[in-house]
Amino acid sequence: MARADGKLYELLADEVCRAILRALLERDEPITQRTLTAELAYGSSTISRRMGDLEDAGLVARSSAHAPYFVLFRAKTRELLLAGADLAHMAHEGLADDAARDARELRKEHMVAQSPRTKAEDSA
Repeated sequence: MARADGKLYELLADEVCRAILRALLERDEPITQRTLTAELAYGSSTISRRMGDLEDAGLVARSSAHAPYFVLFRAKTRELLLAGADLAHMAHEGLADDAARDARELRKEHMVAQSPRTKAEDSA
């Protein structure tokens, strides 16, 4: 994987970057960094740093140095965020299924261990 691809996936995996992209995608007009800081639960330095990262990666842009930001490739960015959310949901469901199966097996083992026959065998 090329370095640029890795950085892109790293940014899409970052919770702050995803929150910024979602906020930008929710609106048709560009948003200032100040507005993002006010709306999101992150400090201004965190927003500023991530905005720079997103801009360097070519995911967001602005018309001049202090202008509001907008998302480039809106449809594809939305698709990527949705695909990531769907994948995370499926992975969590899979993990939940594994945990439920483990819990059932532990309960079954506990029931066997607590049965009168097992107790009698243990005391003999």
